Amino acid sequence: MLRKSKERSYHLVLMKENCDIVRFKTLLCTHLSLHDAHLSVKNAILRIQALT
Repeated sequence: MLRKSKERSYHLVLMKENCDIVRFKTLLCTHLSLHDAHLSVKNAILRIQALT
């Protein structure tokens, strides 16, 4: 019985870590895409300024 609950709690810890990793990756991807968008906007503004 004790071993069973130990395995279960270990499994829960693994699941939680997995969720944290997924959340971190999602945040990182969002951050990177926002960064890319920001850079492209910046480049567009610079291009417009160069034209005028």
